Amino acid sequence: MRKDLVADLIIISLFWAAYKSAGEYGFKRTSGAGYYQPWFTMLDPIFWTYAVGGLPYILLTRALQHDPKADRKLPAFTLFKALKHIEARLGFSKKGDAAPEPFNEFDRTAVLGLFVKAFFVPLMTVFFADQFTNLVKNYSFAIGLLTSGARKFTVRESYDCALSVIFAVDVGLAWAGYVLSSRWIKNGMVSVEPTVLGWLVALLCYPPFNRVPGGYFSNPGEHAFLALTSKPAVILLASCSIASFAVYTASTVVFGLHFSNLTHRGIITTGPYSVVRHPAYASKNFSWWCVMFPFAIYDAITKQNVGTLITHFVGLLSLSGLYYLRAITEERHLSKDPEYQDYMKRVPYRFIPGVL
Repeated sequence: MRKDLVADLIIISLFWAAYKSAGEYGFKRTSGAGYYQPWFTMLDPIFWTYAVGGLPYILLTRALQHDPKADRKLPAFTLFKALKHIEARLGFSKKGDAAPEPFNEFDRTAVLGLFVKAFFVPLMTVFFADQFTNLVKNYSFAIGLLTSGARKFTVRESYDCALSVIFAVDVGLAWAGYVLSSRWIKNGMVSVEPTVLGWLVALLCYPPFNRVPGGYFSNPGEHAFLALTSKPAVILLASCSIASFAVYTASTVVFGLHFSNLTHRGIITTGPYSVVRHPAYASKNFSWWCVMFPFAIYDAITKQNVGTLITHFVGLLSLSGLYYLRAITEERHLSKDPEYQDYMKRVPYRFIPGVL
């Protein structure tokens, strides 16, 4: 039992050191530490919480939620196995000791799952801190405007207030899904995306990797459509965007604490997932096309520059293509589960009911 805690603390300590030394996280750079500051604020409390509460948690889990199969997917189990392999290679094994057990699918799930958490938990912490701050600012402003009665909300203000609620809920639930993984709440990892392509297309959607496609393709900003001269058109596009992102967040809500990129933590078949297999990707891309492409046309006409329109169109098409590949690789991964195969038969469309 204590060995499990020691192994976990060793693993956490290694990542703790990596976060504070890796250039991307900028802990040692005054100019770069700002972006990940919410994560560094949480990092030490997380470490010490587990250092103090880890042993009671392990003891209670082993006593009341014992599951040998789940134990074999723990990083601590894989670490001990790796140490035995190293011991055997260095010739430190005692005479008569059994050969080390070979690595298997459980070990791959443990290691890849650990890296999923290590990458996404800091990002989601930053995203949630940012969105929660936006939520507080927007609604403090909204309450002040309502109580003063000085004027009506502009389209931009209404749009920002709506999206701040939607994204705060979405990212808050996503953060909880990554952090709270336990057999007590039945949301452990069944498997992790096994292919390089699956990882590549997922990571290209998040910092710092999304800088790579961003360097080649240009998209209009998500607020650029507000510059259109037709107010009815702006209201229509804003409404479509809000509705689309509401579906996007509803998809996260249905996942609940099972949410996590690149992992299989249970098959979701209700809510938006009862209509299409990838409602989050479909709704997010629909919103982008709604608010970006009309402005791209407007911008090309006003500047009399068709090249700008082509650049924006290729950028949007590439972005949608990236999410299409994410959907394909996820299905390839999940379809190893018979339950997902049945789900694909019941819900035959990926993105648009009756069409695609």
